[in-house]
Amino acid sequence: MDGNIEGIDSPNSIDYMIYANGDIVVSNSFTPSNSSSVGEIARIGMKMVVPKGYENLVYYGRGPQENYIDRKTGAKLGIYKDTVTNAFSSKYTRPQENGNKTDVRWTALTNGENGKGIMVVAADKMETSALHYRAEDINNVWKSFGHPFQVPTIEDTVLTVDYAQRGLGNASCGPGPLG
Repeated sequence: MDGNIEGIDSPNSIDYMIYANGDIVVSNSFTPSNSSSVGEIARIGMKMVVPKGYENLVYYGRGPQENYIDRKTGAKLGIYKDTVTNAFSSKYTRPQENGNKTDVRWTALTNGENGKGIMVVAADKMETSALHYRAEDINNVWKSFGHPFQVPTIEDTVLTVDYAQRGLGNASCGPGPLG
C-alpha cells in the first residue's frame, strides 16, 4: 500500500507478505518530503486494536517497568510477563504517554482460554506498548487538567509497534528529549 501521510504530504509505503504458515511480514517505510512541514516526530510505527480477551502480555525487551529511549538504563533486558490491565501507570498527576517498552525483540498478546493470540517479532529491535486506553483519550483528559482515573478504559487492547519513539526529556526544568 502506497500513500501520503495526512497533514504533512509525505510518502508512506506499507508492504504485507502473508505466508501459508500464518506468518505476516510487514515492512513500513516513511520519507519526509519537507522537514519543515513535518516538525518533530513523536513516534514512527504502527498501532492496531486487538479484540477484548487478549489480556496476557509477554515480551523480550527491557522491563519490567515502562521505559523510553532516554530512560531505560535501569530497565534490564529479559523476558517479562504481565497483563494489559497492569501496563497503564496511574502514578502520574496528569495522564500522559506511558507503558512503553524499549529494545523489544518480540512481544505477544494471548487470551486466557487457550493461549492463542498475536506475536510480533522485530527484525532487530522495536518499542511496544499494550494498553486498554486510546492515546487520544489520554491526551483529551490531559488537556482538561484531568487525572489518570478519568481516562476511559476500553475492553480492546491498543497495541503499538514502533521503530522508535521520542524520549521523554525533562523540558520542565532542563533539556528536551533524546532520540
